Amino acid sequence: MNFAGLDVGTTGTKVIVVNEYGNLIASAYQNYDLWMPHEGWSELNPDDIWNACKKVLREVALQTNGQIDSIAVSSHAQAVIPIDAKGRTLYNFISTVDTRTEKEFQFWKNTKDEFDYYLKTGLPFSPIYTANKILWLKSNCPTVFSRASRFLCAQDFVNWKLTGRAVMDYSLAGRGMLFNAQQKKWDADILEIIGISPVQLAELLPSGAEVGPLLPEVAAETRLTEGTRIYSGGHDQTCGCIGSGVFKPGQAMNSCGTVEVLEAISSAFITNPEILKFHYPCTPYITGKNYLVMSINNSGGAMLKWYLNTFCEFEKWKAGQTSADPYDQVIQAASKEISNVYVLPHLNGAETPIQDPNSSCAFVHLRANTRKSDITRGLLDSMAYEMRLNKEAFETIGCGIHEIHAIGGGARSPRFLQIKADVLQTPFVALAAKESAALGAAIIGAVGIGAYESYETAIAQMVKIERVYEPNSSLAASYDAHFEEYKLLYPSLANLNHFISNRIRSGFNTL
Repeated sequence: MNFAGLDVGTTGTKVIVVNEYGNLIASAYQNYDLWMPHEGWSELNPDDIWNACKKVLREVALQTNGQIDSIAVSSHAQAVIPIDAKGRTLYNFISTVDTRTEKEFQFWKNTKDEFDYYLKTGLPFSPIYTANKILWLKSNCPTVFSRASRFLCAQDFVNWKLTGRAVMDYSLAGRGMLFNAQQKKWDADILEIIGISPVQLAELLPSGAEVGPLLPEVAAETRLTEGTRIYSGGHDQTCGCIGSGVFKPGQAMNSCGTVEVLEAISSAFITNPEILKFHYPCTPYITGKNYLVMSINNSGGAMLKWYLNTFCEFEKWKAGQTSADPYDQVIQAASKEISNVYVLPHLNGAETPIQDPNSSCAFVHLRANTRKSDITRGLLDSMAYEMRLNKEAFETIGCGIHEIHAIGGGARSPRFLQIKADVLQTPFVALAAKESAALGAAIIGAVGIGAYESYETAIAQMVKIERVYEPNSSLAASYDAHFEEYKLLYPSLANLNHFISNRIRSGFNTL
């Protein structure tokens, strides 16, 4: 049997097809552009997304002679588009990273109790959520809002185009501040405040539930068979957990892309009010009985990319001469010793466990004898310290971690994974598959169609471990001492960073 995972991202859509052993049979990718009509706005053309989906499905259909038994959709969260009664789109998708909703965010902050709403939705207040985007349309595009028969997010939009049925799973619904995470239904009180009804949102189904067969016209256009079945998928980060083999409490996923994410599984919905102190969401997990707690470092891979482009021209040139990975060249050149240089990696502000958009990057304790290799090692160590802050905060709210599965670009460096294992004194597991979100969606489809009786058995067959990086216990005491010093960085620099940010915002940029 062949199972497809269709991963609909913010800048492109990819699909992989695997067999029951997780072996890659076919794959395809198509990118598209974010449209930014104003400062802070970020939109996606729905036609671009749908055309990309059809294109990649057609490519893998040609590679497999159309023999794909199931398709499940993984997608980014929060983005939303209004649809009229005739199925016509009325606006672009307002994307996940769009920041136009500050006024709507302040409405919740100023008028509602955050912990009460967390107990409903599993979410701290944030501008990014779907609820704010719909409120923005109501205030700023009243004609569009009044004509909207439905408000769809990326997963349910694609399911609708594939089958004629707009279906969203619980893990994605839990990312919009419209969903009651404990009751697993749209929250009537929140919908009443916004001015919409449950029928204007997607139909809710658990991950792995059958959505329906492929529409005949879609099957003809993509060269897939009409018997191909579509199954309810998941939020891309959640699918990444499944695709990396994370399915039980004590396990976590570390995804290091542009942002760095640490997600851990909780056996129950967390009601400890301390969770709001750290700004963590707690959302339903794909397996149905657990919940997922997520931390975000806004400057994960972005920090490494900035360092590479700003300070590592030689390493980039050397990599170009040998077709090597420039990031690997930089990491391999780092000092072999734990560095006394610290880097506050808040290039794009701080998200969790410290929410401070005005925090900035800083390099601390440079001396006359400091070498570039010391600075590089300090950066790598510090990025791991930042993750350790989140790991320890997770433990504070009762969500301990004893094993971390690594995916994304940061998982390709054995040395960096060993540094993380040593700093966190936790094993890091590297996976053979590099497209974990798409693989996770494929696994959901495999369980949905009945090829496996549970996610545990599917993961055992379909997820391949490449290597486990065990922590070096002899480094624990030294890293503990360095971590205590690292924890002083943010509070020591916060007032200065705020002072500088306020000066810049005031327009006074010169002395």
